[in-house]
This record gives sequence, C-alpha cells and structure tokens, in this order.
Amino acid sequence: MNPVELYTQLATQTPKRETPVVEPEDNFVLPELTEAEEKELSEYIQQAYSMYERLPPAQQFIADVAPGTGEAISAYEAKKFGEETKEAFQEGKYGEAALKAGLTGLSALGAIPIVGAAARVPKAAAKTVAKKILKEKVEAPKDTDKLNIRRDKTAIVTTKSTYEKINKLFDKLNVKNVHDFGSGLGIGTKQFKNKKVTSHEPFVDIDRIKKLKGREPDYRTADEVLKNEGVKSKDGVVNLSVLNVIENPAERRKVISDIGSLIKDNGYGLITARPFSTVAGEAKKANAKKFGDGFLFGKGDEKTFQTGFNQKQLENLVQETLGKDFDVVKAPKVDGKDISGVSVLITKGTPDLKTKGGSTVKRGGVVKNVEYPIGKNIGGAIYFHKDYISRQPKELQDIYNKAINKLPKDFNFKTIKYDYNNKNIRFEEAPDFDTAREPKVGKNITITPEGDVGKIKDSDLIYHHKWTWVDNDYPGFDVKKEHNWSREWLDKGVDPGAGRKNKWEENLKKAKLPMERN
Repeated sequence: MNPVELYTQLATQTPKRETPVVEPEDNFVLPELTEAEEKELSEYIQQAYSMYERLPPAQQFIADVAPGTGEAISAYEAKKFGEETKEAFQEGKYGEAALKAGLTGLSALGAIPIVGAAARVPKAAAKTVAKKILKEKVEAPKDTDKLNIRRDKTAIVTTKSTYEKINKLFDKLNVKNVHDFGSGLGIGTKQFKNKKVTSHEPFVDIDRIKKLKGREPDYRTADEVLKNEGVKSKDGVVNLSVLNVIENPAERRKVISDIGSLIKDNGYGLITARPFSTVAGEAKKANAKKFGDGFLFGKGDEKTFQTGFNQKQLENLVQETLGKDFDVVKAPKVDGKDISGVSVLITKGTPDLKTKGGSTVKRGGVVKNVEYPIGKNIGGAIYFHKDYISRQPKELQDIYNKAINKLPKDFNFKTIKYDYNNKNIRFEEAPDFDTAREPKVGKNITITPEGDVGKIKDSDLIYHHKWTWVDNDYPGFDVKKEHNWSREWLDKGVDPGAGRKNKWEENLKKAKLPMERN
C-alpha cells in the first residue's frame, strides 16, 4: 500500500497496527537520492498531505491522533508550519505568526513517538480553531465602498518589458489569441505581436489611456468579454499585477475564476502579482495604514490599496480557485530572467508542446485537408488508441472496420498506426500502454487496403508522448501527468533516441531525469 492509500484508509476507519514496529538496524543508512528522486519523493509526500487536508475535520482528527500516521503528519507539519511562521513574521502578520508558531511546536512534539500521543490530541483540536481564525482574518474588510479606493491610480506606464517577455513566452507556446485581463493604461498590451489581441479595463479613464497613447480596451468588464468573446475563447490570458490592488479577497477569486473561464482547452493563463515583502517595505516608508491583508496608501479621495504574495501563496490561491482541471506552476523564465515579481503559469488540458528544434508536439492534426482529432501525427502516420476510432475520419473508420475482420481471432491489440499515404493500417499489441511511461510496440500486424495480411512481428521499440494517442477523458492513466512528463523532458532537450529504449535511458541519465520504474 502506498502512502496516499495509507492516509486515506487511516482517515476513514480507526487505525490498527497489524504488525509490530520494526526498528532499523544501527548501521542503517538512507540511500543517497538524486535531485529528481528527491523532487519525486517531495511531491509524493505533498500529495498525501493534500489528500489528508481535503478530508472532513472529524476524519482529519482520527488521522492526527493515530499512531504511525499521527507521527508522519506531525513530522511534515513541523516543517510546513515552521516555514509558514517565518513567512508570516517577515510579512508583518504577527498574530498569524504566533498561531503557526504554536502549531509548529505541537507538531514537533507530535512527531516524537514517546511523547507524541500526548501532544497530538491538543494539536488536532488547536488546528481546527487556528484554521477558523486564519480563514476569518482574510475575509473582506467592511465598508470598503465608503473609503473610495482608487484602483485606477495604481496603473503604471512601466509595463513594456514584462509584456515583451510574455510575448516571447507565448510565441514558444504557440499562443495566437490573447486577452489582456485588466489592461491598465494599454501600453503593455501593444507589445503583443503576431497575435489576435483583446483587452478589458474596468477602472482607468479612457481619456487618460488615449493621452498616454496606450491601446484602448475592447471591453470595460469581464462579463462583457465572456458574453461577446465566449467561454473557452482564448489561447492565452494575461493578468498582470491586478490581484494585488483588489482589497476584497472574494473579488480576487472572481477574477481568477473568470480567467479560467476564458482559457481554451489546451490553453494558457499567466498571472503576476507583487511580492508582499516589497509592498510591506513601501508601506513602512509611506506610513501606510494596515487594511485587511494589505495596506492603504494615500489620503482622502486618493487612497489606493496594495497587498502582495509569496510564490507559494499565489500558486495555492490560483490552484484552489480553479480546481483540478487546471495546473498551476511557477511561470518559466524568459531569456534567463523572471517575468515579473511573483508569477504563475496556468495550463488547462494538454497544451501543445515544443521540441528543442522548434517542432510542435500536439494531439491530432490536419493532413491533406483531413482532420485527425486524436493521435500522434509523425512520419506520415497517425498513431492512436483503438478506443478513439469512432472520432476519426470516416475513411479511416471504413478501412479499420474492413481490416479488423482479417485479424487472427486470438490477436489482442490496443493501439493503431494508420499510414495516410498508402492507407495501410497496423494493429499493435502495446501490452504496457496503460502502465509504462514509454510503452513498447510489442506484437503487430499490418493489413493493406486491398486486404493483404502481413506476418505477425514483434518490436521492442518504445513510443513517446502517449497522451497524444488518447483524449483527456481516457481512463487508463493520468493524461495530464503524462503530458507534464513530456514537457519536463522536452524542456531539458532530451533526445528521444529514435524509439530505442537503451538509448532513451542513456539520454535521460545524462539529463538527470528519473528512469522508468517497473
């Protein structure tokens, strides 16, 4: 049983230790891990803890106080709450820092087997109370309308370089249709080249935008954009340093949600925000007033609001708002430089990828005016899983239906190779297609359009990018995970080794990427 299953089981029934604890030998040494293995282990632990956090409070309590899981959770939380205590203190959130410091101490005690049971019970109760307090602390401040906060005053003219970097990134990601969500003065919006661009800006006066020669917004509200452009209408959506000037946390989440609604399947979003440490430093110099989770700058009718985020906070906020259909990661560097402040890249579905040589890796394609919606298009052929034959062009379906009757009755296959030049169709066993990261071809039979049946062959060659063989609804494996794996090794420029497993593994080793695990 893996750790994730263990957490789930122990949170849904009273845990019992079925076997005695085996103490490690005195000379036991934890084997040294590679950087990739450390990253994988860390992600595994975080996944288990994330599942635990999503459980109802009563089930969390059981896991907190149980032997084994209680100690594991306490050990993880000692580090987690310790880091969050430091962040809260640095950001001037002293009440929050004190709460988390207390949880850090209880978690550390709970991780010690001898005294842990005594510490874990009060810790479990304390966490419930603390989470409620911390949640209440980020609710929207009252009477914000009476304060006349001027969001338009936060728009700045020095955004050109940030937009230029995003334009380069979007070129690499093959983004052609962009929406600037909160375009400010419109100066940055003009930096998008060779793209269809729309924008909206709710607060800045149009005359001010014209005076500064910025691009006038197409719309004034996000609702207008969604109504006229449509849901899932954009390859890319950008939102630069907008969240940090919104004083209402619920409104920030609405902005993020609307961004998610605009992004096409296989599209991208990019959100930036100011670092809290920068905002706090400016607030101290300006003697700004603490307000909600940020600060009020200025007086009278000239007040503006600013808050900030650290990288983890922004990633968590966006991920929690958009949910599991989206992936949220730190935005990549462009020309070796961060895009701006704190930034995240949002992906939805399985966007197109690029090889080091500039070729596009994507699902399906159009060949000779015929669209193949599913499959890997390479070398004059479409490769796809048999479950998706009904989504292929009628000509291919007819060839398939004719050829399948020619197969030996005991021949099992999962994948198909269709040569769209000579119309040959190859049925492939692909025995480990669901389980292997790079599945092998295995036994295969080729049938010509005239009905000639070739001999059964057996191949040890392997396939890459198996997510392109299927659609996002495929139940046999985690499609998004396989897409992310493709992106990881493509970003490192790994040579796929022409389908030869030994060469592929040699190249992975050179790139310090993990080998396939049996």
